Amino acid sequence: MNPSLEGYAAAVLGGVSAGPKGALAMRSVATELRAVEDLVTTNPSLFAGLTDTAVPAAARRAVLGDLLADKVAEATWRAAVFAAGAVSAPEVPVALVWLATRAAQLAEGDVRPESQLGHLAARRRVAGFATAVFQ
Repeated sequence: MNPSLEGYAAAVLGGVSAGPKGALAMRSVATELRAVEDLVTTNPSLFAGLTDTAVPAAARRAVLGDLLADKVAEATWRAAVFAAGAVSAPEVPVALVWLATRAAQLAEGDVRPESQLGHLAARRRVAGFATAVFQ
């Protein structure tokens, strides 16, 4: 997966699981992320718009952000919107699947270590984490 998205997800999803009702909140976020992924993959117009390589990342983020505004938890919104712009257009559905899977793993207490990365990819992961923290 995209190292920037991995770092961003670690910050956003880690904040949810660390709360007082962490497991319950994480299950809710995992369910919402799965629903977002289902929405994107089952709606041909939305799928085409988010996976079209001619659509800039900022526009993909705006479309998904507007669609999800006030309908999902903040963590779900942040993770899905970031994913829509952090990966290349054809990879948006895969990124949403990865996010939903990662959230479900965290909800079940399945904390896996992140894969080791090279220098540049590690910097991208840290940058994704920092982006989430400083937003």
